[in-house]
Amino acid sequence: LIFIPISILFFLWGNSIIRLILERGEFNSSATNLTYSALKYYTLGLIPFAIYGGLNKLMYSFGWIKKLLVISVLAMCVKVILNIVFIAHYKQNGLALATSASYVSLFLMTIIVLRNKIQELNYKHIIYPTISYIFNAIISFLCVKVLISVTIYSNRLLVSWIEIFIFTLLYTIILFIIKDEEFLNVYKYILVLQRKIFKK
Repeated sequence: LIFIPISILFFLWGNSIIRLILERGEFNSSATNLTYSALKYYTLGLIPFAIYGGLNKLMYSFGWIKKLLVISVLAMCVKVILNIVFIAHYKQNGLALATSASYVSLFLMTIIVLRNKIQELNYKHIIYPTISYIFNAIISFLCVKVLISVTIYSNRLLVSWIEIFIFTLLYTIILFIIKDEEFLNVYKYILVLQRKIFKK
């Protein structure tokens, strides 16, 4: 639920986020641009890694420790080999790309090992929500671009933060409208936590 919008936020507006949080003193605009270029490649592996995190726990529950170890070792080998290949040509971006590629390999190998179990557990509960979140993110992004295109703001940093706010708001509203189960559970938990805090 959370990694898809975060990945899009970092990929599209990471420059503005880094500028606000880190750009001061010796960390200048050049450092911001270098960091953002690497961040974009890291975000490519966020979603596969997040899904792998859930599948990893599933494999533990089946007692498939050896299979998990083999997958982890193979993914590490992928990362080492790609580091050698990419860093020579793309430097820090190559390191980020190799890391994302290793996350994708973790995800794919785990899916292959679990393919029969996932079918038994009804894979629709995994695939359909993921597609829904991605589709939601695309709609929210397109709406942001349409809304911003009719504004007259000239400050690029201000526009970026307005875009981030609108994207987050629209993404949340759509989840609420379609009554996404995971989102509603998080929402209910926040309400319960809020009541406990105010009671104190």
